[in-house]
Amino acid sequence: MTFNPHTLRFHRREHQSGIALVLTLSLIVLVTMAAVAFLTRATANRSVETSRTNQILAAQLAESGADYTISTFLQEIITTSTPSTDANGNTNFYPISGSSNMVPTVFLPDPSMTNGDNITNFASLIRPSFANDLETNASSDSSATPSKNGRIVSMDRWNAPMLCPNGFASTNQLPSWVYVNQDGGLSKVASSNAIGRFAYNAYDIGGLLDANVAGYFSNITNDPVSGANNLTVLKGTLAGADLSVIPGVESMDAFVSWRNMDYIDDPGGYVSAVTNGGRHGFLKTVSGGKHFTSRQDLIRLASDGTNGITTNALPYLTHYTRELARPSMVMNGLNTMTQRYDLSQWSGDSPPAIPSSIPENSLSTTNPDFFEVLKSTISFTNSWETAGPSPTVFDASTAIWAADLNLQAMAIGADIIDQFRTNVSTPTFVTNGSYITTGKKEIPYLKQLLLVYSIDTDGGTPATYTLNFSLVPQAWCMNANSVGFTVTASGSGKLTVVGAEPPVSPVNLAASGVPVDIPAFAGVTNVFSGAGGNPASDGFFGVTNLTFQNTSTNKDAPPMSFTVDLSGISLVFSTPEGKKYFAFGSDPTGSVISATMLDQSYSFPIDTNALPSGNLGKGILAHDPRTLRDAGDLVDYPDNTSMDDALASTTVFSNIGTNLYPGVALTNSISLMHTASRINGVGELGYVFRESPGRNIDFISGSGSADRGLLDVLSAYPTPSRGVRAGVLNLNTRQTNVLAAVLTNSPTVMESSTNYITNTATTFAASMASYTATNPLTNRAQLVDLVFTNVIADVNDLEKASRESAIRALGEIGQVRTWNLLIDVVAQSGKFAGTNTAATNFIVGGEQRTWTSIAIDRFTGKVIDRQTEQVEE
Repeated sequence: MTFNPHTLRFHRREHQSGIALVLTLSLIVLVTMAAVAFLTRATANRSVETSRTNQILAAQLAESGADYTISTFLQEIITTSTPSTDANGNTNFYPISGSSNMVPTVFLPDPSMTNGDNITNFASLIRPSFANDLETNASSDSSATPSKNGRIVSMDRWNAPMLCPNGFASTNQLPSWVYVNQDGGLSKVASSNAIGRFAYNAYDIGGLLDANVAGYFSNITNDPVSGANNLTVLKGTLAGADLSVIPGVESMDAFVSWRNMDYIDDPGGYVSAVTNGGRHGFLKTVSGGKHFTSRQDLIRLASDGTNGITTNALPYLTHYTRELARPSMVMNGLNTMTQRYDLSQWSGDSPPAIPSSIPENSLSTTNPDFFEVLKSTISFTNSWETAGPSPTVFDASTAIWAADLNLQAMAIGADIIDQFRTNVSTPTFVTNGSYITTGKKEIPYLKQLLLVYSIDTDGGTPATYTLNFSLVPQAWCMNANSVGFTVTASGSGKLTVVGAEPPVSPVNLAASGVPVDIPAFAGVTNVFSGAGGNPASDGFFGVTNLTFQNTSTNKDAPPMSFTVDLSGISLVFSTPEGKKYFAFGSDPTGSVISATMLDQSYSFPIDTNALPSGNLGKGILAHDPRTLRDAGDLVDYPDNTSMDDALASTTVFSNIGTNLYPGVALTNSISLMHTASRINGVGELGYVFRESPGRNIDFISGSGSADRGLLDVLSAYPTPSRGVRAGVLNLNTRQTNVLAAVLTNSPTVMESSTNYITNTATTFAASMASYTATNPLTNRAQLVDLVFTNVIADVNDLEKASRESAIRALGEIGQVRTWNLLIDVVAQSGKFAGTNTAATNFIVGGEQRTWTSIAIDRFTGKVIDRQTEQVEE
């Protein structure tokens, strides 16, 4: 075959051209693919960026929506208040139109929400976003209306906080949208300029139990001796709330064990841990436990259902409570105090510094001393106070006592100090000018001695008499719930029989007026456990039998009489655990405040012509060692019969006239825990002697109480440095279950096993919630009014210590001045499709939900604390 080189060149050229074409086409494909990939990526990025932008915008709208909602509450405070500037230049906002403006106004969109069972269901819901007097920007578009792209906030979604036990029953009960325009303005009318919208529910969570504190182990009981294992200590905090009363709490032990696992077998350790938590305002985790940092934490635990609580408990529990811990009363400059006065700072054996004088004017400093606070708080012009004791402990006249407020403040202050000190052998001495007063405990004090005798007649002439002679002490502070104590007598006295003719007797009374020794009383004891003092029921001690004769046959002769000299007899009162409180007479051993009380003779005439059979008695009225006042000079009995003339065998010292407590006049109980080194709650001040004969600090007499303000200005715990504390309860709560939990098992006296039963606590709780719904409290002192009017006390209960039980349970943990709110905001970014601005034509671009827990102080009008959590849906 002939080879043609020209043909070869042609084919080579043709082959090379084909390769070039393939390469060119491949390059075009690659470039096209890169371009397509680029455009695809750019489009995807644009979508992602748009979504992210919408989410950021939604988050901003949610935060702004919460700010806006908060501003409506701040504005409400301003518009419902009278502003006042205090001595420190701070403006306070005091409610006008009575107390109704003390709490946030409740506006609910559906009238049925305030009727029947719905009142309980929506007890925590204050205000959804809908058109009302305080919400002028809410539209008529329900948040339950589906958007153009199908987004809806349903009834179930709005119930996510689980603060309404039965949830929402219809879309009429749900919030409406507030629209946000491009210029940042809010509008109740939707427009094409809208870039988003938000809706909200505002809840009152200050009336719920703080789950970080509430509850205790069931092995913590009312032990009268063991201060460590004592529910009384916890009752000064929310830890004393009985969670078994709360629906959905299946086991309080299981819940507290999960939260405070370190103390499952150490009840004393738990009590101590709670007490330490109170010292830092419960703003930190109680040692040995877990802490709920968000409501979602609490919901997750309840939803698990294996740790003692279920979701049915959530309407009554919160993770967040706060209070600006200042007095709410404004009299005498108390509104300048930046914190309540902390009584625990000088508990134990470290009393406060004693000032040389008390300023004459009202409080002018933010942190006044103790006595200055008392002088500004106690109503010394109260009608009961101006009467004053006579004579006083200072051997001054009644007029001096009534006029010298410094004297009264220092005397009562010394009593408060020593009530909660452990060292009782050296009382606190307070000097004011030329007067000195000492601290005195509310412990068993002698109020009178009963000289009890029985004279038997044989009917003969001349008559022969046998005298059965006894001493029976009656003590202050006794009632049916008193803890028993022992009275030991020692020493001896003398008996002198006087008559018209010298008697003849085995004791050889040689002549009229010759004293004869009474046999010694040493070692004789008697234990009282009730409202005793009645020899027939409580027995005698120191019985001695003396027989004597009246030899006279002259019936017109003056009757015989006898005189008893008791100056050598000493009495010592001691408690079951062996603590000697004090002694009387010549032996001061073991005394708190020794006093020679029985330093005089008492003469009792005997009418031999009119001697009834059976026991006779006379009251030998001793001095009150706390005031050194003669008991016979105090007051008269209600029947106006002088105590000096009352028959001792029928005398009961439970009602000492109208100068004690109107309508509820029984005395206080003995309390061993009064020797504890700290006060557990401000309500325990009701146990403190208050320098008026027969009276302790008064928390039961309503407006008649001179001491009620102490509940508001004093505290058993310190205030944290920034002035805010947690673990509190708003006393204006509408949640009866919460109040019942706090009141249940509150001891009627400090160390008694007699408690409020659940039914009684529930009754008080319902009465209190009903009362405060229309008459909100403005300060803690008004708890006294609720006791006086039997809102939180039994009308048939006349025992002061028992009537004050609710105050001891509520006084320390309670607050009224700070609003604690949870604001549930759902925000959506987006736009309307075209010019149609119907809610169904809104296109949702992004959505964000937040729960903002916030504390607003009602008086200062300031946000004192805030916490926001993004809600996982």
